[in-house]
Amino acid sequence: MFKAYNEVDELDKDTLASDDDFIADAVTFLENRGGLSGEMTREEVYENFMEHMRYHDVNEVTTIRDLEYAQNADASGKEGFARLIDAYDKVNDTDTGRMLGDYAMGLLTAPSTYIGLISGGTGKAAAVAGTQAAKLGVRKILGDVTSRKLFMGDVGRSAVRAAVPEAVIGTGQGAAQEATRVTTGQQEEFTGGRTITTGVASGIGGALIGGGASALGSLTGKGALSRASSANELMEAAKIGAAKKAQVAARKSKEVLETADSETVKKVREKLNELDPARVMEGRRLKKDLNPSDTLEASLGSDVFKNIMAAAIQVQSRLDIKPGDRITTAMYTAMKEGKLEDLGISNILREHNLNMDQFSLVYLAEVSEAGRTLGIQGRLSKELKKTDAQAFAQINKLLDEVDDMNQLGVSSITRQDSADIIGNAALKAKVLQGIRDFDKAGISFMTIQPATTMRNTIGGGFRIGVDAATRTMDNVIQSFLDSTTKGYYAPKRNLFDGTFDLAKYMMNPQEGRVIRTLFEENMPEEAKRLFRDAADLSAATDTETALARVGRKVQVLNTASDNIFKQGVLAASLKRRLSDKGINLYDVIRDGSFGDIPEDIYQAAVKDAYEFTYQSGMKGDDIFSSAARGLIRTNDKVPFLISAFMPFPRFVANQLKFQYQHMPIIGMLDVVINPSIARERLPKQLAGAAMLTTAYAWRLKQGDEAEWYEIHKGGDDYIDGRAIYGPMAPFMLVADMIYRAQTDNFSKLPVSFGKYYSQALLQATLGSTFRTGMGISMLDKVFEDGIKAGNTKTVAEGLGGFLGRWTIPAGLVKDIYGQFDPRSRDIPATSTGDENFFDFMYKKATRNLPDFPLASWSADMITTEDYDTPAVSPLKSGTLRAVNPIEKQLFGATTIRKSRVMKEMSRLGMSYTDMYKRNKDDKIDFYTRLELSRAGAPNNLDEKLRAIINSDEYKNSSPAFQQQMLESAGSTIKTKAEQVAKLRIQAQARRRGLPYSRVEIAEWDNLSKKVKERINEIYQTYEGYEGRKVGEDKDMIIDIGGRRVNALQWALREALPIAKRGVQ
Repeated sequence: MFKAYNEVDELDKDTLASDDDFIADAVTFLENRGGLSGEMTREEVYENFMEHMRYHDVNEVTTIRDLEYAQNADASGKEGFARLIDAYDKVNDTDTGRMLGDYAMGLLTAPSTYIGLISGGTGKAAAVAGTQAAKLGVRKILGDVTSRKLFMGDVGRSAVRAAVPEAVIGTGQGAAQEATRVTTGQQEEFTGGRTITTGVASGIGGALIGGGASALGSLTGKGALSRASSANELMEAAKIGAAKKAQVAARKSKEVLETADSETVKKVREKLNELDPARVMEGRRLKKDLNPSDTLEASLGSDVFKNIMAAAIQVQSRLDIKPGDRITTAMYTAMKEGKLEDLGISNILREHNLNMDQFSLVYLAEVSEAGRTLGIQGRLSKELKKTDAQAFAQINKLLDEVDDMNQLGVSSITRQDSADIIGNAALKAKVLQGIRDFDKAGISFMTIQPATTMRNTIGGGFRIGVDAATRTMDNVIQSFLDSTTKGYYAPKRNLFDGTFDLAKYMMNPQEGRVIRTLFEENMPEEAKRLFRDAADLSAATDTETALARVGRKVQVLNTASDNIFKQGVLAASLKRRLSDKGINLYDVIRDGSFGDIPEDIYQAAVKDAYEFTYQSGMKGDDIFSSAARGLIRTNDKVPFLISAFMPFPRFVANQLKFQYQHMPIIGMLDVVINPSIARERLPKQLAGAAMLTTAYAWRLKQGDEAEWYEIHKGGDDYIDGRAIYGPMAPFMLVADMIYRAQTDNFSKLPVSFGKYYSQALLQATLGSTFRTGMGISMLDKVFEDGIKAGNTKTVAEGLGGFLGRWTIPAGLVKDIYGQFDPRSRDIPATSTGDENFFDFMYKKATRNLPDFPLASWSADMITTEDYDTPAVSPLKSGTLRAVNPIEKQLFGATTIRKSRVMKEMSRLGMSYTDMYKRNKDDKIDFYTRLELSRAGAPNNLDEKLRAIINSDEYKNSSPAFQQQMLESAGSTIKTKAEQVAKLRIQAQARRRGLPYSRVEIAEWDNLSKKVKERINEIYQTYEGYEGRKVGEDKDMIIDIGGRRVNALQWALREALPIAKRGVQ
């Protein structure tokens, strides 16, 4: 295997660049693995090879792809790569500048580098430095650093924190490197030596540099430490300001209580203290210092309790409440009549240093009092409606008022809060709640993989750009309006005012955290809902079961990602909205007046955070919002009904809303009906135009052979971008239309324009809504097969897909293991024709599980069960195999390796069904696809059509005629392959001694109803078969005119002439 250049103990550039064997091996590798082509000098070949291998040392993506290349290469390719690896290990690399540059770029483009940065370390860089220490003199540098006592206090903790993830990353990369050497034959067996060495080196490097960075940061006080210090100072200033404000409020409350009627003060105190603090604390988080006690006054603390009492008395006076009336009802009436602002209720709360959550205890106390007065504590149920209709109506009216106030942001008390405080045990329906939680746990498992978090994070990154564009456009419009209404020389808003606020708080989360903390202190209930544990699941309540808690807790990655974005949006929105009113957010914080921010600004900022993460409750009055709320509410109340086919209706609704409002021109349709929303909509429309322009520029880079959603990765590899584009997908679709229309006669547009783009529109708007890839595959299946109503296979597939959501977490193990075991990477076939209902359901449900070759003992021997039967496609040779599956977890997207025919179909805008229509019988269909995908077979579709594509006649034809040529040839080839499949099935039946095969059953099933009826009429004319039917007797050997024959075989022969001439 080795050649002359491998016999040299120490190699250099001159030796390798002058060796013909090395140049030949390197050129072959660079062309096949790196995709390089064209003329290269010997020096360029050497430099390109060295650059690639330096990336191999430090970039896990390159290492993984090298392993995948080695696994798929033929014997010659494996041997060549083994020789190159051997040579690289012996190179005395003296080009220090280029080497450092390549290592730097390799590190910068490696995902794990940024994981290391988060943990405080760059252990992989340290590991590389350790490898090259003798050549670069780095050992002395490291010796100088490590000789000092840095591993103490914060420095030591930083070192440990950095070492752990770096060791894990290094071990994984070392395993991939060693597996590559074993696969190529350069190393005989997997010893673990390189794996352990790389892992330990990375861990030590992470500790050294993580601790060193901590020490350096403590000395310089710059960078992140400086930002943290600034944030801490801001927080301290807020605390000082809040303390001063609390003192002023306490004096004001004391004054109100001393001057108020003593009987009024007594009644308010008694009403509030009737609330059970333990029950209030179960579902609500009022203050961090809320302590359990016998009374609410003791739990809240005297000052807060007095503030609430004083505010309630002042509100009573301002609302002019008559004896016996409730503050809740008066507030509701004032709200409906639009008088709250005039009454100055918000000013009263500010005077007494109260937030909405604290004052909402007044409403909760009145609900509790109403329950006691009406004698329905613990009896709010359907039975009460029958026994005391008047009480039931009164309490429900009060609950409705409370809920409406909550919906409009006047109260933080929900209907459920109110029902719970009354003691609504009868409605808690423990069994139903358990079923709901089981459903939600399954939904949470669907998004547990790192791939989903990565997709969400990439989508959030897209939205940051959209946010900046929208704010800039809003500034432009406002500046124009100011010039128009206030005069040209009037002060105008800066065009970039607030444009980069969101990006700032994402890059500087310390300040964002300060704002979030203040928000949590002043709006605890709203904050609890906003920063909940599971982005798409309901917030935890006191009725939550253990199963529901598990469902929420496994969402740790998505929760972290969601909450980081929400924190940034909340901070940016508050800053912008206050700035638009001439108020500086940081002045408000330092003055301790964060709680005095107007309620409408609070609510608008919260709304922005929900909408950014596609979690808005859709509170609008329009038809779409009403329908969306109904869908979301049904999904929450009735388990499985909606979630079985749409697990995330809230996300779906928010995505569609975003797409509509930002799509140029289309998003202005409702403005015609309601011109009042034009000012709010126009910035989004202009940002949408910028998005479309960017999408078109991006589409240009992908080439003619890419689908609208694909990203050309190089060679035959394309990334399926639907899952990562998410809500941006429709813009890519429109960009594709524009791209294909850029010809004089629109020849690039699909021949079946309506069919192609109607399918694409569904994929763009609905296909990525599940964020797990499930939605896309389901839609693709519908487009390929259609929906077969009443088909047991369709039912089994639906049930299997539904049950499969609980196995999705295992997909992470499957992708990692599959990276090192090529056969495990094969996509399992779920429909080979041999499955019964439960087999098919089982295969669909377990498709996410790793495909391990199982070993078992048998007769004192170890036997190995084979892998799952791999799936095949008629459009490409060989089995369907995942390409670098671990990349899906790293980047959130899957890679597709396209055949020549697939690329040509993409260029022409052809769909799967244009080239291949499935046979109704699964067995015939599977064998047909096997024949069409068998490399070198006479009916291999890709190979046969490739010859047509390369012909002069095809190249000189119009796209429409090219599609006709492919469809015609493809149909002929498919017919031949299907005939081979049928002969194979019939031969198997004969070997088993069966009177007929599935081919005959399929032919009988395909006959029309009239032909079958005519055959049965003829059948019943024979003696002994009166009243019988062929379908019932298909297994029987019958006597027809003295000739014994199988009933089904006889029927099919009789059917041929009848079917040809038609039933008379």
